Amino acid sequence: KRYCEALCSVDDSIGRVLQKLKDMGIYDETLVIYMGDNGFALGEHGFYDKRDAFEVSIRVPMLAWAPGLVEPGLKVSQMVQNIDVAPTLLDILGITPPEAMTRKSLLRDA
Repeated sequence: KRYCEALCSVDDSIGRVLQKLKDMGIYDETLVIYMGDNGFALGEHGFYDKRDAFEVSIRVPMLAWAPGLVEPGLKVSQMVQNIDVAPTLLDILGITPPEAMTRKSLLRDA
């Protein structure tokens, strides 16, 4: 029940953000990114932190919405790291990343 309540709260909050973008007239020209963390580890698997290689410790959600820039339903299946987010955002915005940025956009292999 708590998990469903948490997801309902996230859904409501994202809905308010999208409605505000519509009210401001920038809904169709705004990149919206949602990233979560991997939640709480309150005794699952006998641990009280998230530094172990369990599925719930590793996976986090990331959703991107940008009309005309991000294909609806696109799913990136390769393993990624937080360091992949910046080059992906630059790619979505049409900006060439600096040479020092060695990671590549998630959209290139999706």
